[in-house]
Amino acid sequence: MDQEFETYCGKMKDELERLCGEKTRITLTETVKNNGLVRWGFQLMAEGRNSAVILYVDDFYKDYQNGIGVGELARMAFSDYKNREKDLPGILKKMGDVSGLEGVRDRIIYKLVNYEKNEKLLGDIPHVRFCDLAAVFSLAVDLRNAYQMSAMISNECLERWGIDSETLFGIAAANTQRRFPTSVKTMAEVMREIVSESMGEEQGEDFLGELFSVPQTCPMYVMSNSVGIYGAAVVLYDGELRRLASALGRDLIILPSSVHEVLVIPYNEELVMGDLREMVRHVNESEVPEEEVLSDNVYWYNRDTDTISIIYDRQKDVTEGSVPR
Repeated sequence: MDQEFETYCGKMKDELERLCGEKTRITLTETVKNNGLVRWGFQLMAEGRNSAVILYVDDFYKDYQNGIGVGELARMAFSDYKNREKDLPGILKKMGDVSGLEGVRDRIIYKLVNYEKNEKLLGDIPHVRFCDLAAVFSLAVDLRNAYQMSAMISNECLERWGIDSETLFGIAAANTQRRFPTSVKTMAEVMREIVSESMGEEQGEDFLGELFSVPQTCPMYVMSNSVGIYGAAVVLYDGELRRLASALGRDLIILPSSVHEVLVIPYNEELVMGDLREMVRHVNESEVPEEEVLSDNVYWYNRDTDTISIIYDRQKDVTEGSVPR
């Protein structure tokens, strides 16, 4: 934490303590997010509550640097806190009884993250490793909007429930695939949606007519889930890659676009794997937010063995790997 940010945090805490009064305990806390991204926030716990609200103060820091006063920012943060504190009992009620597995079984879901970038976090939570990635587990608070409102499952929860990571994976796999089914679209379909939304239907059709007048020598598909959030996990879904590979009659090359989706190309011998890997690396560095990067690697799905492996060199120089079931 640099000195300017530390000074800002101190001022924000003073203002929040003045607004909240003596019956609310305020503590500066560090939270490690996906890929080791650190978020700083204030944990506010009102007297008589056994759960706290966390306000991420770095959300307001750019406004502070742009000249907005701490008093105004603190009032905005306080308003957010009051709304969330009011909703807290309802959220806890939706969460259910977490002391036993059966009370939360149907709320357990998973997502895919990068293993190396999250080694510190993975030391405290159950996970199942998959190539250079890891499946991690959350408890959905609101099943209609599960990925926006969920709580990470800890090793302590696993001990309380008396199960291991592999059993947890089996539960999460069934829930996640059922609640968030796979979406597969051609790149042309995705481009059509984006262009129509940004340019309007008529102008968009003219633009797309020119864009797709050139023959597509390398068909590309976008795989995600039905909500488009943490959809890269569909590569773990039972049978999904096998069905696509069977329909295309080819093995598949998988490019991790982000934690939210992957790009899939039917394998052909003209593909240069090193170029694809460099493309993924460049896009991750220049286009994808740090917290949403999945991997710089490219993967090979073998339809004969139903396995996914990392591709390192030009052609089939791969690591051994398989889809956890």
